[in-house]
Amino acid sequence: MRLLWLDISASYSHSSLALPALHSQLSGSNESETKEYLFTVSRFTIKKDPFKALNEILICNPDVVFATLWLFNSDFTLRILRELKTLRSNVKIILGGPEFLGDNHIFLTDNNFVDAVFRGEGEEQFSLLLAALNSSSELIKIKGLCYINSKGNYVDNGIAYVSSFSSLNYPETSTFFNWEKPFIQIETSRGCFNHCSFCVSSACRKIENISADEIRNRVENACQKGVKNIRILDRTFNADSTRALKLLDVFSSFSNKICFHVELHPAMLSPALREKISSLPKDLLHIEAGIQSLDDAVLKACKRKGNSKESLDGLRFLTSLNKFTIHADLIAGLPLYTYDKLLEDLNTLISTGVDEIQLELLKVLPGTSIRDDCDKYGIRYSSVPDYKVLETSSVNSMDLYRLSILSKIIDQWYNKGYFKNFLFKVAPANKNFINDFLSYILDKTSLDNTISPEKRGSILYNFCLKNHSDLTPLIKECWNEQGLSPKKYPGGDQND
Repeated sequence: MRLLWLDISASYSHSSLALPALHSQLSGSNESETKEYLFTVSRFTIKKDPFKALNEILICNPDVVFATLWLFNSDFTLRILRELKTLRSNVKIILGGPEFLGDNHIFLTDNNFVDAVFRGEGEEQFSLLLAALNSSSELIKIKGLCYINSKGNYVDNGIAYVSSFSSLNYPETSTFFNWEKPFIQIETSRGCFNHCSFCVSSACRKIENISADEIRNRVENACQKGVKNIRILDRTFNADSTRALKLLDVFSSFSNKICFHVELHPAMLSPALREKISSLPKDLLHIEAGIQSLDDAVLKACKRKGNSKESLDGLRFLTSLNKFTIHADLIAGLPLYTYDKLLEDLNTLISTGVDEIQLELLKVLPGTSIRDDCDKYGIRYSSVPDYKVLETSSVNSMDLYRLSILSKIIDQWYNKGYFKNFLFKVAPANKNFINDFLSYILDKTSLDNTISPEKRGSILYNFCLKNHSDLTPLIKECWNEQGLSPKKYPGGDQND
């Protein structure tokens, strides 16, 4: 049986763990050919010509095609597979991924070219699925599988969980694990202690960990292969402070060789953990500090543990170290989150000096409990990927549009670095500055494409010249500090 896996990513730097995670559980998984199953994989990004991608699939002449769907590859993948089924009606198409964590009846009805979808953790079910496909036997015993049977009835086999996460073979043991990307991903635990209603892990099972010694062996293996960046996929790295301390000891032994990307809950930094983080070598970590909102009423409505005061205190501690890249986020459209409060929180984050701020609109994802609360909070959202919020009872559609543009402004003028210090000095002290600049951008220019640092400086300069003339010397100072061209002096004769 010829099996084709589509590894479709948003960009070259990304690579899915799904295939190696599943393939590594099969007997003889260190070979590309496992008993009667012949595996091939087609890897490309969503920027690839769909017609060319389709023809690459046809050349493989598969009996079964597997793919994982998520927000950004869903439309692209379905388009290709729909055309594949038109040309090869006998090919079976099985899909999995976050897109199928909710009710799949409507999807399967609307996309009848898909034979089945899988919900949950597939490592222990994959071999059973292959055996059923190979023998053309009934799929009903496969936990997590959803499909329309021969009688036209929807069959839903629930959600699959592995019985022992720590006993699974590691994805790196599969020949399909991709070592060539800029970073690799490692799960050191599975599950989440939190129940954030907007997260796909909100209904997740209990946390199960892999030992620190096993993680050390895996990191050593990666180091020997020349890996420079590892993303730890744990939902909250410091959910267990004692375990986090052990893993940080492991990571520190690879300082100057590997940078570890971890997600911390800043409200849960114990004294021992703060002491340990303070002692770590510079640039060992890239820290994503989960903020989402600094409004306790919003956090409570989202069922997120921790409070804003403790989170902000933890974030200020992390940024004060000046050792690691610190990333923080805000989510517009969360229950009870108003436009004015989000702008206030944004100014607060800027005041901490955090390196990167991600402002994004809520995505009401399949399988998340927030979908059950939509009526309660007046949430309306797109019914197709990326499921972005359209309005809530706390923020209207126009203000959400403004915030979507503000996200681009923060990325261009703050995250890119050139004018971060300007905003750090100005925005917290001038509460309306960010909102006024946003209005100026909406009226004067377009942010559809990345703009040059000089152009950014010119736009900011002209805005201040008209609205905050006392700040223009500070823009010139930032311009010179960043070594931008004196021939394109801020403002100059340029028009924005």
